[in-house]
Amino acid sequence: RFKEMGARKDFLAKLFKSMDTDGSGSLDIGEVKTAMMKMGVHLSSSKFKRLFRLMDATRTGSISYPDFHNLIFPEDEIMEKAQAA
Repeated sequence: RFKEMGARKDFLAKLFKSMDTDGSGSLDIGEVKTAMMKMGVHLSSSKFKRLFRLMDATRTGSISYPDFHNLIFPEDEIMEKAQAA
């Protein structure tokens, strides 16, 4: 189980880094849109903006790696909060 968790976190980190084309450490709306289009996801501009707003949980206009991780694996955030309590 631990090897599986490590492998998925490594993959997720590599995916995030490949999407972060400007190397800023966060994903802006253009980077996310480009990545989604490469994956074959084509949305209207208004639908994409709504989707990005949902992804941008902290409302900063960008998605940090922790936010990206929690978006993909929300159960990890729940487990961390439970262990901290």
